[in-house]
Amino acid sequence: MATRARALRRHSFTVMTMAYPAARSGDARLHRIVRFAGRPNMNCQRSVRAAALAAVALTAGCAAFTSAPPPDAGQPAAQAPAASVAPALTLEGYKKQAARHIVTASPEAFDGKLPEILKSVVVLDLTIDRDGKVVKTTVRRSNGYKDLEATALDSVRRAGRLPAPSAAVHRGAPTITYLETWLFRADGRFQIRSLAEPQPVAAASALQ
Repeated sequence: MATRARALRRHSFTVMTMAYPAARSGDARLHRIVRFAGRPNMNCQRSVRAAALAAVALTAGCAAFTSAPPPDAGQPAAQAPAASVAPALTLEGYKKQAARHIVTASPEAFDGKLPEILKSVVVLDLTIDRDGKVVKTTVRRSNGYKDLEATALDSVRRAGRLPAPSAAVHRGAPTITYLETWLFRADGRFQIRSLAEPQPVAAASALQ
């Protein structure tokens, strides 16, 4: 009997040791499990194991309930809004903005270095109202390639409404008028002078 009592006390101590983290939280069910495990019966070892497993399950359940879910890795990060382009304050600055708008809509435009000899140079006279609408476009100067003149005119029409000129550019006038130059290479593709790199000296022969 003394040996059995010591074994029961040892089993009860084991249950209390394993169940201690959850028992401290005041879980009434766990206290009942501990008291039951301390009673002398023939299934003491099974009761001890069951009580220990119950304590571990309750502790893990509390931790899972209080843990915050991990962030969703697939959710895209918030992006800052793109900064708007400031209106140009000079006519030369406005010509660059308008030229960028035109070449963006023109498949015939190209980037990079201009050739030493140009096939054609077309100068257009552009009239723009305060809202950026192209009121009038005429050919001011050309060296006779009508198809390239048409390409220059079509590039302006394809671009649609241009950026609205600022008050510093139109200065209270209903419209602004300026000249812009289309520089064509041999394959019929072009650059606009306001955006082009410095032109080679030999390219001037296209105007003669």
